[in-house]
Amino acid sequence: MRHNKYEQQKIVQIADRGIEACPKADWTVSFETKRQMPQKTWGVCNRKTRILRVRQDLCEVNFLDTLIHELRHAQHPVLFEAEEFISDTSTELAIALLATGRVRAFPKG
Repeated sequence: MRHNKYEQQKIVQIADRGIEACPKADWTVSFETKRQMPQKTWGVCNRKTRILRVRQDLCEVNFLDTLIHELRHAQHPVLFEAEEFISDTSTELAIALLATGRVRAFPKG
């Protein structure tokens, strides 16, 4: 079981592609335990509160895949409707990023 890999929350800036000028807004990324998340859920994007929740106990590829997935939902309201596309491309991006050896989802050690 993986605990305390990250601080509990980070603030990130995400451009809202649903708005013409694409202003950036602060979002909170919250790293959660399995118990803190809805059942059978790896991540959640709440556009109203601007909070992304991601389970921190996932393996590296699933963690990165889920983080990318939720970030993409945050970028555009239409992407809430494109679940299959988001799922497929997020997994592909996570695998490709990790395969480069230049990106790590978890700190070494």
